[in-house]
Amino acid sequence: GLILGTMVLYYLLKDGPMLTRRWVNSKADRADRDATERIVNKALQDVQGYFGGKTALALVNGVSIAIAMYFLGVPGALAIGVVNVIGAYIPYIGAFFGGAFAVLMALGEGGIGLALAAFALVMLAQLVLENLLEPKLLGSSLNLHPLTILLATTLGGMVAGMIGLILAAPVVAIVVDLKKELTAVGFFDDDD
Repeated sequence: GLILGTMVLYYLLKDGPMLTRRWVNSKADRADRDATERIVNKALQDVQGYFGGKTALALVNGVSIAIAMYFLGVPGALAIGVVNVIGAYIPYIGAFFGGAFAVLMALGEGGIGLALAAFALVMLAQLVLENLLEPKLLGSSLNLHPLTILLATTLGGMVAGMIGLILAAPVVAIVVDLKKELTAVGFFDDDD
């Protein structure tokens, strides 16, 4: 499922505008076609912006933790960095598993002292990136306030688990953009 989801996401991000044009051109009314194209293209931009921001944060996260582990002398610093890059795509939970991997590697190599040092560095990186930088960066890429991103992610995790953690922010951005577009075309106007 994860591999299939990744491939579908890749093709939607890569070929989304072309697929959108084909689907929209099948609509009869020109006004409906224009509104539909704007809505779908904005949704694709939201998803692209979200995953672009997540990728940048994941790379910063993984590289910074890998460098810190290398200078601490923890073996497998590159592997620790890769685990943290992958984990960065899963808000909160991924940081836990990536950090735990780094601490366990440090514990195996140098005992409790090295493990505590690794824990402190991982916590510093995770706290700065996950709680300060991520909501701000993703908020700007999705045109949402960082608090909205933080609350949406938390609520998404409570409602839909891990999938909710991952998809909450782009879904909120899509819903906000959809409401703006539908308001602009008069969808919510009373005809009474």
